Amino acid sequence: MFRPAGLLGKLAFEMSLREEQSAADRVARRRVWCYVIVAAGITLGCIGLQFTTWHSTAELHTVMETVATTLALVVAATAPFRYYSERDNKFLFIGTGFFVTALLDGHHTVITGVAFRDYFPSSRESLTSWSWTSSRTFLAVLMIVSWWASQRPRRLRIRAVHVYGVMTLLTVATFLLFAFVPLVKPQPLGTLFGPPEELLIALLFFVALAGFLRADNWRRDAFSHWLVLALIVSVLCQAVAMARSFQAHDVMFDVAHLLKIASYGCVLVGILVSTYQLYADVEDGVRRSLESEERFQLAVRGTADGIWDWDLTSNTVWYSGRMRELLGYRGDDEDAFPSLLEAFNRHLHPEDHKRTWAAVDLHIKDDQPYDVEYRLRTKSGQWRWFRARGACVRDHQGTAVRMAGSIRDIQELYDQGQTLCQMERRLEHALEGARVGLWDWNVETGDVYYSPQMKIQLGYDPEDPWSDYTEWENRLHEDDRDEAIARVKNYLAQNSDEYISTFRMRHKDGSYRWILSQGKAEWNPDGEPRRIIGVHVDVTEQRQLAEKLADTNTQLARINRDLARSNAELEHFAYVASHDLRSPLRNINSLTQWILEDAGPMLPEASRDDLLLLRQRVDLMNRLLNDLLQYSRVGRVESDPEDIDPGEVVAEVIDLLGIPASFRVDVQPDMPHLRSPRTAIRKVFQNLLDNAIKHHHRSAGLIEIRAADRGRLVEFAVRDDGPGIDPMFHEKVFQIFQTLQRRDDLDTSGMGLAIVKKTVEMYGGQLTLASKVGHGTTFSFTWPKDAIVPVSH
Repeated sequence: MFRPAGLLGKLAFEMSLREEQSAADRVARRRVWCYVIVAAGITLGCIGLQFTTWHSTAELHTVMETVATTLALVVAATAPFRYYSERDNKFLFIGTGFFVTALLDGHHTVITGVAFRDYFPSSRESLTSWSWTSSRTFLAVLMIVSWWASQRPRRLRIRAVHVYGVMTLLTVATFLLFAFVPLVKPQPLGTLFGPPEELLIALLFFVALAGFLRADNWRRDAFSHWLVLALIVSVLCQAVAMARSFQAHDVMFDVAHLLKIASYGCVLVGILVSTYQLYADVEDGVRRSLESEERFQLAVRGTADGIWDWDLTSNTVWYSGRMRELLGYRGDDEDAFPSLLEAFNRHLHPEDHKRTWAAVDLHIKDDQPYDVEYRLRTKSGQWRWFRARGACVRDHQGTAVRMAGSIRDIQELYDQGQTLCQMERRLEHALEGARVGLWDWNVETGDVYYSPQMKIQLGYDPEDPWSDYTEWENRLHEDDRDEAIARVKNYLAQNSDEYISTFRMRHKDGSYRWILSQGKAEWNPDGEPRRIIGVHVDVTEQRQLAEKLADTNTQLARINRDLARSNAELEHFAYVASHDLRSPLRNINSLTQWILEDAGPMLPEASRDDLLLLRQRVDLMNRLLNDLLQYSRVGRVESDPEDIDPGEVVAEVIDLLGIPASFRVDVQPDMPHLRSPRTAIRKVFQNLLDNAIKHHHRSAGLIEIRAADRGRLVEFAVRDDGPGIDPMFHEKVFQIFQTLQRRDDLDTSGMGLAIVKKTVEMYGGQLTLASKVGHGTTFSFTWPKDAIVPVSH
């Protein structure tokens, strides 16, 4: 997102463009000199060699034609790959031309050989001249056609099968001509030039050469450069070498064959070089495609619009989850709204069907903009207005193969009678309220993408043409600019592991907004930054809230201190109260015991019953004091954490309580282990088991203890077959000193379940009750596997 700012940045960019143009000009000049040197070298070489007395043999001729035929076949095999990878028509004709040329060169090699000279109606000299002429003429004409095809628009449909058919017919006709028609050897024009047809072939090659030079692709395209070089060699092969050959196997005859081989080699080199460049371009295209896909996925997740993508070849449609949500469905509910075109048609209002699809057809056929409004039926059966926009992707022939776009709910605009533009502004205001913007900086090119939300964030029109680093830097607060820029540089220099920065940016109205910026970079193999993408979040309100929270936290530190002091005083009070009250209770208990022992027989029966009731009340009061003290100490006076087998703890509790033999306790084996204070978990099981036995309505019963692993927690369940608890009392039973029976009828303080609840919650668990009258009771509680200290004090 960042690039050197100001005039220096612009000057650097302009200098980069000039350097690229200068480099292209240097390449073009070097290629021109290459053409001149090759042409001059061949011409001077032919002039010097024509005065020699060299004379070769038919065997050498056969070897050279075999090499030429092989090269032509290789060119014919590689050219179709380039054609089918780009659908460039010139490669279709070049590949076809060289294939036919290979056949004719091979035919030329065979019919001019010693072994086959007696099987044709023409003389060996005639066959040598005319078979050479037919091969060269055919290739020259195909080169002209190739140039013509390269200048035609790509949407011009030239069917390869038709080209192959025509070439096959011409080849067969040529073979039949040599097989059945007597041919006369061409005569030279005089002592200066040989057969005139060589000059005609040279003219044909020159026309193709002029066409490709005029097309100007040779300046930047490697294949066109090598093709021009091949045509220069071919022109000179015919005009300078073969036109000066007066008999078979003289020096110019052999030079012409060598030049033909060289021209074939140039074409082959051009195809190989261009194929390599094609692979390189494909790799770069894949990288850019991945960048575009990543940006698209970010946009899909961030937008409130529904996205659709229609494959015209298979007639299948991809719908984003948001599109289904706009219609009232779950985003992943493909059963109700499948990825089929018919799913859209079923939801489209009948009155809008014809108009909608007419707009689609106009866009596909005439490339007119697709921007249409229609009604769709939601899951609830209501009709809502939507605005749809989209564009199609076309192949090299201009045929639409894919169409994608978005839909936006504009029902509110129709309800209020507003225009579509008003609806867009309202939606954009909503996005502005989110205060989240996206930026994407291509460090290698310097281009920056700013999302509309980011511009709205600072009060600007989302259509404003922001495209470079200065848009960000110039709006930074003066006090934050140096540090913000330094954070970017440090991250890109890999001096920091992450890019996260907070700074102020100038709003269009002149105010400043606090922005939280975060990003992630991509690096090339050399460790240099290639791209960085990130977000801008408006945190102005959060900053203001943080300041208020700081004041609130100050007040909460003070409150916590007061609570800690109050808790300490409460614990001290409970301890003192229990001890101070126990002393008179012990005295009362002793006095009543002495009275019963000394005067028991003399007391009336009613008095003795009152004294026994008094002793019972004293025992209950003593138990209440003990349980109150235990309740106040929950989470404060516990043993050290240790590894615990819950089954062993339950066994200890069973022994401690002395559970009657008529009660059976069924404990699950191999319960998950805990790390916890042993006294805390034992206290929970002790009170739950004691509660189950005391409140059982029969003298015999069953208690089941189960455990289940819940990740970081273990869930325990203590289930009995007792009388059950009416749901209306489910909350009451956990309150201190609360019982569902008279204390005179049951030896209980009403503190057991309160202690259980407080202990479980103190260690970060939850306690629940499931019960109804006549169906037993189940207490379930969760306990952390690592309950080292209480959650709170």
